[in-house]
Amino acid sequence: SRDARRKADLSTIQKALESYYNDSGGYPDSTGVDDLCDPLEPKNCYLKTTPKDPNNTDYCYVLGSTDGAGQSFQLYAKLERTDDPSIGSYSACGGTWTYGVASTNATP
Repeated sequence: SRDARRKADLSTIQKALESYYNDSGGYPDSTGVDDLCDPLEPKNCYLKTTPKDPNNTDYCYVLGSTDGAGQSFQLYAKLERTDDPSIGSYSACGGTWTYGVASTNATP
């Protein structure tokens, strides 16, 4: 299902962000390939392509300031199934999102 893919995409991005954080001491400004993959340093490539929603839209990434600038993040998607047990309501990126993940020191 598309919602399963959305959840898997957010998990993939979340893992890349955590690896980036472990090496850099902070989260990147965006989840774009420019921030998560250095072509000059292949070992510093955390995500070769940024997953997009099955409807070909971007997910919502919010760089937070919990524990200092660049020290937390939230990442959101819009699920289609309203009966999903993990559904919520989050306002960010100029819209309302129904599913989120976050860094370990933040909540969606």
